[in-house]
Amino acid sequence: MTVRAAVVAALRDAGGLLLPQECAVCSRTGVACCVGCRPELQTLVRTVHGLAVHSGAVWDERTAAILRGLKEDGRTGLARVLSPALGAALRRAAAGQRVAVVPIPTGAAAFRRRGYRVPDLLLGRLGVPAVRLPASS
Repeated sequence: MTVRAAVVAALRDAGGLLLPQECAVCSRTGVACCVGCRPELQTLVRTVHGLAVHSGAVWDERTAAILRGLKEDGRTGLARVLSPALGAALRRAAAGQRVAVVPIPTGAAAFRRRGYRVPDLLLGRLGVPAVRLPASS
């Protein structure tokens, strides 16, 4: 184990004493989401009204529990679990071309309650900017 890895592990253990974590899916202690509960990364493409819609993970109980933890419980560390799926979907959608990511706007009440926008958090982990469309009148 490298010195850096040992320091990171020690800090994670110390942080776990102060702020214990449990898996968002199965409640196993010590991790935000255990390996067995991580969503199945699978790029899916569907056509909806002539538009290709890309997904990076299978939507199942695990994915729903992780997203609920991120959105409703303020567990922002779960963005690390979901962002690889989003990244895979974006790479597939781009296929060598430029794409724009236009998230559905977060409602004002949800933003006040959370203090963050979930799409911005996920996209920020990937280094991908979100495109904001002007409000229609």
